[in-house]
Amino acid sequence: MVVSRARLLFVFLGSILVAASGFLVFAGLEDARLVWSGPRRDFTASELPPSVSGVVAVVGCVRHELAVGVTRHGDAYKLGTAAAGAADDDLVYTPLSAADDCDEDRAPRKLFALIQDDDGLDNTIGRVYQRRVAPPPVPAIVDGIIGFHSARHQASAAARAIAAARAGGQGASELPVIAKGKRPGVLWVALVTAGAGMHGFLLLAVVALWMRRRDRRRAAAAEFSEQENEFLNDDLE
Repeated sequence: MVVSRARLLFVFLGSILVAASGFLVFAGLEDARLVWSGPRRDFTASELPPSVSGVVAVVGCVRHELAVGVTRHGDAYKLGTAAAGAADDDLVYTPLSAADDCDEDRAPRKLFALIQDDDGLDNTIGRVYQRRVAPPPVPAIVDGIIGFHSARHQASAAARAIAAARAGGQGASELPVIAKGKRPGVLWVALVTAGAGMHGFLLLAVVALWMRRRDRRRAAAAEFSEQENEFLNDDLE
């Protein structure tokens, strides 16, 4: 079966359009869902439900001495140590324990969340880590988004494992991730983004339908030509 260049081009461009449209639809709907999730909710670290989503503020102890960075390839490393592939724009994940569990001389009794910070290496804490000095744990109120794509769960998987291992072996595979400092977007922008993605799928469907009808017309024309040739051949005989 011979595949035309036009069809190959359609498949190539269509694949790109599907990926881009799918991303726009997902991002738009997630942002809209975040806006609809309601106002900020406040918790202590021990009260934080594992399945909560939306904008939250959590009172706890930020365990800076247990923080890890995650490279673009998903490899986790202890902050303050040399690591292959580490860069200044790596995501930083810092465990959160209870506010009364803030003793730097011992591991936390329990971890309740991981704080994702996309500029953690650019602040004072990051500069301290660059000097191979682990900052102390600090009681704090952390606000941000939890339970949405803004918190990058895939990148945090390795960070959870290392943070848990350094906290006395506590299991941390189900810890929620708080994207520090993130805020909901604007609803109409989210809906326009999702609509742009849907228009991409609609355009792809229209082009696919047009190509199908074109192929049918060509096939019908070819069939008619064969019948016409047979008729002419019969007359010549």
